[in-house]
Amino acid sequence: MMKDKLYKTHHKAAYYITRKTIIGVLCAFSLVAAIVVPTYISIKAKDNKTAGLAQEESKETSSENEESENSEYEEYNDQ
Repeated sequence: MMKDKLYKTHHKAAYYITRKTIIGVLCAFSLVAAIVVPTYISIKAKDNKTAGLAQEESKETSSENEESENSEYEEYNDQ
């Protein structure tokens, strides 16, 4: 003879509804985390690469400015 699951385990229906809800929320959270974490990492890597290029460009620009200032200074001293 088959016993009813609720009678056999002595759990109420709310227990199973709550359990199913918690499992669903945890699955949704893990799915969102699986999408968000790699996206965040790739965006950060792209930002760091962009920032590195900007720093290199600013270094090149500053070194060019220093060279032009040095040449102007040398021209002034030659006179």
